[in-house]
Amino acid sequence: MLCLFQVRQRKTFLKVGQSLLARKDLELETQFKDHMIQSVMPKKVADELLKDASELRRPSASFDSSCRTSNVIQTENKEEQPLTLLKTVPDVRKFRPFTMNLMTDVSILFADIAGFTKMSSNKSADELVNLLNDLFGRFDNLCRVGGLEKISTLGDCYYCVAGCPEPCADHAIRTVEMGLNMIVAIRQFDINRGQDVNMRVGIHTGKVRFFSINYKLKNN
Repeated sequence: MLCLFQVRQRKTFLKVGQSLLARKDLELETQFKDHMIQSVMPKKVADELLKDASELRRPSASFDSSCRTSNVIQTENKEEQPLTLLKTVPDVRKFRPFTMNLMTDVSILFADIAGFTKMSSNKSADELVNLLNDLFGRFDNLCRVGGLEKISTLGDCYYCVAGCPEPCADHAIRTVEMGLNMIVAIRQFDINRGQDVNMRVGIHTGKVRFFSINYKLKNN
């Protein structure tokens, strides 16, 4: 009897240890995912998404109660037991609530590289990606210093916004200064890299709507 008790005790200890390791791995994965979301989204949007995700990860009281009840349910036919347990599992395949936000004072900057086709015609893919990474990295730094929010890049097109999702009274001034600084930055890029390209910059000021679908940031 003592031997059986020790074996059972060791099995319990092993299961508890495995459970703690699995929980630690899950926490690390969650922290990594949260960091990735915060690195690619504005803070206001990222905080909203992380809040929704934490609520989805948190088991509900009814689910916890049903799981405990299912552990004591005994069925005469063992083949019916998986079906009984399946009925206690809630459907978690649901989307987060759809919300659309209106911002009345926003400026959006669209910029593309004039001369990009000529620059890319005689370069390998690695060289072209390296050049764009250098150039867009300079633009990212200008966004950070100027208090703008980068939206995305598409090929040789770069666009950013001021006044959204965080409102600011001088959004138009920030955006115009950003456009002028981009022109200076690309001229410096030409000197450093021996290229001959320029920028075309357009700015829209007015009302915009922005929203999130599922867990992907969309802007309109």
